Amino acid sequence: MMRLDAHGGRIFTLHAPSATLAELTVDFGGGMVRTLAMHREGEVWRLRLHPGLPCLRYRFRVDGRSVLEDRDGSDADPESCWRSARPAA
Repeated sequence: MMRLDAHGGRIFTLHAPSATLAELTVDFGGGMVRTLAMHREGEVWRLRLHPGLPCLRYRFRVDGRSVLEDRDGSDADPESCWRSARPAA
């Protein structure tokens, strides 16, 4: 899940209680795609991107595998896991 905070930063959250590692792959545009480690907070993993950073789309990785947001640890085609980073209206 992605939401904007009060300062315009993007906060990404993933419920993955059994994960030992959670990462976020972000497409910043212009061919720049990066995978960033998320921080564990109990059963939830979080990462905040600073305001102003472009973010076209994102996908989560759990223990090295791309996953859909609503399925902890399930294998999925990495291309099908991309989500638009546009905030909901």
